Amino acid sequence: MNGRFWRDPEAPVSGKKNEIAVDGKVIEPVEKLYLMMNKPRGAVTTASDEKGRETVYAMLNAGSWVSPVGRLDKAARVCCC
Repeated sequence: MNGRFWRDPEAPVSGKKNEIAVDGKVIEPVEKLYLMMNKPRGAVTTASDEKGRETVYAMLNAGSWVSPVGRLDKAARVCCC
């Protein structure tokens, strides 16, 4: 970070204030995207379901990781990701 080596994974870092590089290659901060959807009843908010129920991840068809805010049961209708 900023030309110094850091080995502490918990060191506070700001992508706007600090330059972070790995093997000399600068890592650019990723812009966050927030999604909100009306989850159909019966679908579950989980990446995979051992009972074979439909998941919100299958509905979103996201190309990258989507992190749910809380876990909703299958009867709930709103999901924030």
